[in-house]
Amino acid sequence: MVDGLRFAFYGRTSTIEHQDPETSRAWQLEVCEDLVAGHGRIVVHFFDAGRPPTA
Repeated sequence: MVDGLRFAFYGRTSTIEHQDPETSRAWQLEVCEDLVAGHGRIVVHFFDAGRPPTA
């Protein structure tokens, strides 16, 4: 049985041309883990890299 709440992490970069997805995911996940600490844990991760705008 899991103690506390279960959370889903959803992170996103707006474009892969201007942001490194690996670095972006890492800092976003770290912030989320700090936020849920003491309340539960993150049990699933989702991450999306956006696409450049189309003309």
